[in-house]
Amino acid sequence: MLTRNCDVEYRMLTNHCDVEHRKLTDHCDVEHRMLTDHCDVEYRMLTDYCDVEHRKLTDHCDVEHRMLTDHCDVEYRMLTDHCDVEHRMLTDHFDVEHTLLNVVCLYTY
Repeated sequence: MLTRNCDVEYRMLTNHCDVEHRKLTDHCDVEHRMLTDHCDVEYRMLTDYCDVEHRKLTDHCDVEHRMLTDHCDVEYRMLTDHCDVEHRMLTDHFDVEHTLLNVVCLYTY
């Protein structure tokens, strides 16, 4: 009788443990899928955010580069124009001085 009771108790305990194990396994599977789905969503959101930020930064840098390039081009042209004007003025001045010197030398000798 005691052996039979023990067998029954053992089977009941085994069945109970099997049921609890399946419940825990199912629960863990559900939690794992939920966490995996959550992580996938978070990863896609972060990736999308980083892509957007990268494009914004790239666009900003492109704009800044074009503005700086345009500014440098303008400054270079202004400097070149200024140097051309200064060179012509100096050349004209030298030509005048040279002519005057020639005239003075002609009349002096």
